[in-house]
Amino acid sequence: MAVDISALGSSLTVWELAGYAATGIVMLGVIGESIVEFTNWITDERWQSMVGRASALVLVAGLAGEILTQVQVNSISGRMIAFLNTQVSQAVTSAGKLGLKVDTMSEFVTRKERDADSAIARMDSKSHELTTAEDRLDAQLARINARISPRTIADPLFATLRVQFRAYAGQPFELTAYEDKSDTVPLALRIDFLLINAGWQYIQPKGVMIGAKTGIDIFVGEGASARTIAAGNALVDALNSAHLNAEFKSASGAETPVNKIGINVGLKPLLQ
Repeated sequence: MAVDISALGSSLTVWELAGYAATGIVMLGVIGESIVEFTNWITDERWQSMVGRASALVLVAGLAGEILTQVQVNSISGRMIAFLNTQVSQAVTSAGKLGLKVDTMSEFVTRKERDADSAIARMDSKSHELTTAEDRLDAQLARINARISPRTIADPLFATLRVQFRAYAGQPFELTAYEDKSDTVPLALRIDFLLINAGWQYIQPKGVMIGAKTGIDIFVGEGASARTIAAGNALVDALNSAHLNAEFKSASGAETPVNKIGINVGLKPLLQ
């Protein structure tokens, strides 16, 4: 089947332009996510969530487009290289039959080899761009999965922390969760199970958590013992090792026992 090198060149140009368009879509998604994550332009949490998710989908679509265009560019480049190699082979055969001068034939072969080397270099560059686009897509998909997955403490880390927290056995703690339809209650129960298994003393909370707090706050009363403060800091470090956005805070007031640790489990941050 005959190969039209001009048609291949035109097709290659079209797919390269499509690749630039896909890159533009990726940039649009990046801009949207940057606005949500690094600015305060959108203050409403609902709109932040909508814009963040839409930007993530646009970014994934753009990365998928980049991969598709790079695959097509690589395929067309490969066909062009094969065509050029065939031309060289045919030219050598024809030269032998026609008795062309070796010098003239050598120049022709050298020129075709340069064309083939250029095409190969171009395909190598596109292959590198394809690999980069695939890596970016994998990273973005992992990031999206992390956003939509419920928070928890994985079993291997759970076992490690249980042993670690036994150093503070007997430590009183109170745990309150923001009750809604997300992952706050299951996460609070997981933390409660961990601490009780480590020998900590659970205290029934006196109230409920209201509002729309995000992350996990660890409260320690003012004037708490060094052991309680150390236990609070260890708890913050442990929860953050599970990417649970914990923060150490000092509490005051007669209703706050000095050596009790208060744990408030809020909503999952939008940008986690």
